[in-house]
Amino acid sequence: MSPVDHTTPSRQDRRALRHLRVTGAWLAAALLIVISVSLFGSASSGAGLTYIGYGEDPQGFIWFLNWWPFAWAHHLSLFHTRYVAAPAGMNLAWRTSIPALGFIAAPFTAMFGALSTYNWLMRLAPGLAGMGMFWAARELTGRTIPALVAGLIFGFSSYEMGQSLGHLNLNFTIAVPLLVWASLRSLRLRWPSAGLALAIGVLLAFQLCVSQEIAASAVLMATLGLGLIYRQQPEARAALRRLAPGLLGGLLVGGALASPLLIEMLFGGGGGSTSIAAPSASSTDLLNFIIPTPVTLPFGHMARGIAGTFRSNFSEEAGYLGLPLILLLAGIYLTTDDPEIRLPLTMALGAAVLSLGPVIHVAGHGVFPAPWQLVSWMPIVHDMLPQRFMIYADLMVALAVAAWLAKPVAGPIAPLRYALVAGALAFCIPNPAVVGHWSDVKLPRIFTASADHAALRGRTVLILPFQGNHIGEQYAAGMRFRMAAEGYLGGGIARPFSEWPLIMPLYNGEYGKIPRREFGVFLARYDVADILVETSQIRNPGAILSLVNGAGWHLDARVGSVEVFGPPAQPLSPSAVARETAAYLHARALATLARRERLNVCAIRRFERRWHVKLGPVWWLYRRSFTLPLKIGTISCNPAKPVRM
Repeated sequence: MSPVDHTTPSRQDRRALRHLRVTGAWLAAALLIVISVSLFGSASSGAGLTYIGYGEDPQGFIWFLNWWPFAWAHHLSLFHTRYVAAPAGMNLAWRTSIPALGFIAAPFTAMFGALSTYNWLMRLAPGLAGMGMFWAARELTGRTIPALVAGLIFGFSSYEMGQSLGHLNLNFTIAVPLLVWASLRSLRLRWPSAGLALAIGVLLAFQLCVSQEIAASAVLMATLGLGLIYRQQPEARAALRRLAPGLLGGLLVGGALASPLLIEMLFGGGGGSTSIAAPSASSTDLLNFIIPTPVTLPFGHMARGIAGTFRSNFSEEAGYLGLPLILLLAGIYLTTDDPEIRLPLTMALGAAVLSLGPVIHVAGHGVFPAPWQLVSWMPIVHDMLPQRFMIYADLMVALAVAAWLAKPVAGPIAPLRYALVAGALAFCIPNPAVVGHWSDVKLPRIFTASADHAALRGRTVLILPFQGNHIGEQYAAGMRFRMAAEGYLGGGIARPFSEWPLIMPLYNGEYGKIPRREFGVFLARYDVADILVETSQIRNPGAILSLVNGAGWHLDARVGSVEVFGPPAQPLSPSAVARETAAYLHARALATLARRERLNVCAIRRFERRWHVKLGPVWWLYRRSFTLPLKIGTISCNPAKPVRM
């Protein structure tokens, strides 16, 4: 008998070891979900709307999660609704409508309601993003613990934690790292191009139907990254050529799968891809890379004074990596020539530079131009917010750190590496008190599901104050009424309502500035059946009641803190409504032209004063190039307050 070789594992042992490794990988991925859910705690027991996040944005996502199964069940147009901005309605394809999440979560919404579905999606989003990063890093390194570190870096980054304050469309980013996973896995297993195209297409279509902006920026960054690899790594060009057909096919498959949304965006009308925030006001402050906001636990509140100078809000200030991690990354870059580490760090630096926007700001002050100006003219890019490119910096940092930890080393260096990474990440721990904030909105009794007041039975109502929590109230009331002119779903006030002179005073609560006749015509033009006045939310109820009564409307009922007003006994004639509507819209158009002309004229005069020159040819050309609602000589400019263009 020959002796048994105990050094070579049997096939059964290898299978058991492989099973153990796979089980360990899934447990590590599940750990990210557990951390994510525990970060948000549990809801308070308040009556009304209790949701994760701040402000009114979460109510919009709750409404959207409810809309898709509601519209499907009632045979309504999926991408156009007249429940808000009635009677004109609103195109939802140009809003943050998350159709992918709406349809996938529809069974849960049907069982538990959109409010519960939203809260659980917000709880799961960081963990799922980290899980996607885990599988991408594990595909790159073949190691579980380095991949788990990558999942922690990405899933609980400043970007992800900031967007967890209320932007479900921007923090549900699991598809972004999974696109990297699919590409790496196809290379290792030599997938056919059709298989890669299907995987990329499904992931890209899903991301497009969660956030069009993230999908577009992912394609842009992938193009730049592949170009960088092709240029700097000649030995990788053969692999890139194998990937190319699958990646291009993925774009086609993704476009086909998301074609209902794309067709509606291109041909459905109601467009408006222009971002409501200016890129310069939504750029990463240079200090934000080392100064945390309150979403970070260590030093977040101590640095609140400096962070308060940043131009954007804390949900968008996503640049923080921390000085220890930045120094560690710099040391890694300088001490290795491994392309699996250096290339991701180079791409992370590029994404961070793009996040600086068109002008580099330090403590809120513009210092000098930034590279964004070179690409801001490009289609699609000019509608992106630079700060959000930090998602790709975080992704590449996570990949680089995982690759560095996975490199085989001898002696005590390996534990030292993990200690250095752990020490650096200790400065990036999320603050549960801020990230896990729950808002509790108390609802007036008329908007509770048990109420059945006549004013809510399929009628078109105007709720005052004009911009309150009405989108959440409509959901809470079971979609039993339509909202005239209002309904915040992102993107500002919809047309044609934004063209009325009264709209901004109405939005700002300046009721004394609104002519009563114009208000009455406005209500008649858009078939308002009832006005609901939430007196508990108004500082000066007398002004708003005077406006409503002055327009001829009368009090019909009181339901808790809400007063219900009915229309005048003698309504305006249709011809009078049409004639006066045209006059008000024309007056607003002239006022807009006059305001723009005043800005132009004062800018030219300011230039003349500053440089002590007379721009006669410019004035001659200006007079012949524009239709002028005002005479230039009648426009006065205050020299003490220079006109801001």
